[in-house]
Amino acid sequence: MTSALQPEPTVADLAADALAAARLDDDGAPAGPTGSVRLRLAPVRYRGSMDGAWWPSDRSLDELAALIAELTRCIGPVHRVSLNPSRWPETPRRLRLASGPELRIGWFPHMDADLIAIGQGNHDALLLLVIPPRTSPARAAGLLHRVGADPVTVPAAVLLAAEPPAAPQPRRGLDGAG
Repeated sequence: MTSALQPEPTVADLAADALAAARLDDDGAPAGPTGSVRLRLAPVRYRGSMDGAWWPSDRSLDELAALIAELTRCIGPVHRVSLNPSRWPETPRRLRLASGPELRIGWFPHMDADLIAIGQGNHDALLLLVIPPRTSPARAAGLLHRVGADPVTVPAAVLLAAEPPAAPQPRRGLDGAG
């Protein structure tokens, strides 16, 4: 199943995202709400790959509700959310949304703890990488871009553990000049 979700971001979009993500508290955690959900959806959905990435500022139900509201705006109604409970401080079975309806939440210990599955009725579930809240802004921006740009089929833990590629170093001549 394929569907267009978001256009490729411009350099200005990426810079704005990095600037918004750069607001940090002294302990390195994101400083309060940035006014928007840090979410990147792949332009095309492929079965068996991650469909995007989400970088919450914390693991609260408020952040989860904000994600659901943004996804509803972008892709339509969300009927169910499935998560691994190991990284969430609260694990209710239902979540009351600001728009009114209650959303069913399934907590499954066997699920990958770094993924969230978003159900939309009869459609295939949308699979999002959950970037840990304390990830550095530069690393998170790289993950958001990577998962939102190309199909990613490696396990989430491998993707999160992988070191970002090093920036290419300028070539120097024999005399040491660049």
